[in-house]
Amino acid sequence: MKLSLNKQAELYAQLSVMLASGLTLNQILQALARVEKSKPVKKILQTTLRNLQSGRSIRVSLQSGGLVTDPLFLQLIDIGEHTGQLGESFQQIASTMEEQTEFRSRLIQATTYPLVVLLVAVVVIFVMILFIVPSFADVYRSMGAELPWITAFVLNLNRWLTNPVFILLVTALVGFLLMTRRSASRVLLPYLTGLLYRLPVIGDTVLMIRNYEFCVSLALLTRSGIPLLKSLNLIVQHTADPIWRAQLKPLITGVESGRNLSDSMGSSSMVSPLIRQMILVGEETAELSDLMVKTAVIFKRHTDTRLKVLVALVEPALIVILGLTISLILISVYLPLFSAMGNFGN
Repeated sequence: MKLSLNKQAELYAQLSVMLASGLTLNQILQALARVEKSKPVKKILQTTLRNLQSGRSIRVSLQSGGLVTDPLFLQLIDIGEHTGQLGESFQQIASTMEEQTEFRSRLIQATTYPLVVLLVAVVVIFVMILFIVPSFADVYRSMGAELPWITAFVLNLNRWLTNPVFILLVTALVGFLLMTRRSASRVLLPYLTGLLYRLPVIGDTVLMIRNYEFCVSLALLTRSGIPLLKSLNLIVQHTADPIWRAQLKPLITGVESGRNLSDSMGSSSMVSPLIRQMILVGEETAELSDLMVKTAVIFKRHTDTRLKVLVALVEPALIVILGLTISLILISVYLPLFSAMGNFGN
């Protein structure tokens, strides 16, 4: 089981506070496991405790127990363990996770309504095509009249969707993707991500989110004393977006060759010029982590504004598309009846 980000933040905040009170990590894990009501979470805490009692390091115990898997946070724990500042490392992890949770909740709130509208639209359209249209098909056959092209198209669409061969093919494809989801995701993810970046407004919003995450991660790692080159490697490992990862790898190559990070960013078309400018100032003033924190705040504010604009554009667009689609289906259903009534009147 993978713990939610919110639950991880809660646990690490508790670990930080209890370590500051003088308890050992063994005692803290025992106490947390004893009061935890969720059986999966209790199992993770107990597994982590057993690993720790068997003599494993704190980092290995937390990682193998499933309490943390992110390479950024594992590195912070490793540093805290070797410097005797484990409580501070836990506090940094908890704060970062809380920020990520807050940011993701904003994204969810902004996208929930459009997704609900889209889901309702798809359900309504399928119900009309699969159940309402067939009830008129028999009437049209008995009439023997030539059907308008739009009516013929909807009827053919109904026959296509209800064809056993089509249903079998779709079922087989879904089953194949579920069985090979990891391989399929590795193949499809770059194409889907690239398509996402090309979408108007949405692509810019996603890019702004990636720049925000880069600022937060770089600030977190450099503030903890991790060397710049190692920080960049950890950020690349942390990044699931293949397009963004490809944009960050030249930065590592540039720093490895002895160039400044700000100079290495010239090869990336997706990293914001604002970040490059702030990093240039940070390299000259030795305040890179502080400037990255301030830059992250700027990107968070801009992202919130962009999400509001995105929702304001997407919501009416979805409603208009839903209305037009349903109207076309209704027109296709009733148009032959109106034609027949007109012929009867004549």
